[in-house]
Amino acid sequence: MSLADAIAVAKEKNPAFQQAQNNRGPAAWAVRGAFTSLVIPSVTASGSLGYTGSGSQTFLTQSVFQSGSTVSSFYDLD
Repeated sequence: MSLADAIAVAKEKNPAFQQAQNNRGPAAWAVRGAFTSLVIPSVTASGSLGYTGSGSQTFLTQSVFQSGSTVSSFYDLD
């Protein structure tokens, strides 16, 4: 038996080697994903809009009259 044949048989019969070969593909994709998350930035945007019309409102036990309307907005970009 030649050295090349012996190495081929050893690789074929060794469960630890087979497991390592089997895990190479998913490990390579994990490395690509980790690298991509470092290189490509992520962006998150959020916002809201509110409107309160004129009229009376009750706050605790007091009735409060608001003569004008109010528009409010919020935005956030990360």
